[in-house]
Amino acid sequence: MTTTLNVDAASKYLNIGTGTLYALVEEGVIPAAKIGQQWVFRESDLAKYLAQEVERQTAERIAARNAGKPAKIVTGFGQVKKRRRELPDLSKYPVVA
Repeated sequence: MTTTLNVDAASKYLNIGTGTLYALVEEGVIPAAKIGQQWVFRESDLAKYLAQEVERQTAERIAARNAGKPAKIVTGFGQVKKRRRELPDLSKYPVVA
């Protein structure tokens, strides 16, 4: 038997907002069906999407590290989240009391 989820449960499963979920559905990134007036998601499709995203983003971080570049995470919508800058090394400066 296939487990199905509604919009609220699917967005909670993926830890994203419902607006983001609707956008992923519209883009065809996440499979879903509209039955009557409700969207229905198969849990197995959400698990597959999540696994693919983990693999893709991990591969991007490894490739960036191997290329000597700072890691950037690109979401499914082309948004780039940059890694925070590291704090400068202040050990070479004298401590003022």
